[in-house]
Amino acid sequence: VPKTHQAIGHELCDAYQQTRAVVLDILGTSTLLAQEPLILDAIKILHPYVILLNFLQVELLQRKRRYQAQQAPLPEAIHLGLLTSLSGIAAGMRYTG
Repeated sequence: VPKTHQAIGHELCDAYQQTRAVVLDILGTSTLLAQEPLILDAIKILHPYVILLNFLQVELLQRKRRYQAQQAPLPEAIHLGLLTSLSGIAAGMRYTG
């Protein structure tokens, strides 16, 4: 990650940790989704696949931006890869709520 973007990453992580702590405090639990074991199990099962799709999506977006910066036509494989990764992530989110 470029140094110019690292500060926002730290801010996002801090905001996530603060929000998570408030939610856990409100729920009176130490684990997110403790009251929803079926959803928690579904997320645990799908998480490795969604993470891989996220990495693939980041790579394909970087390639798309390189083509756009050069004002070159985007290869169909990159376009289809992006659409497929979006569909896969959306399907995973639908399944887990």
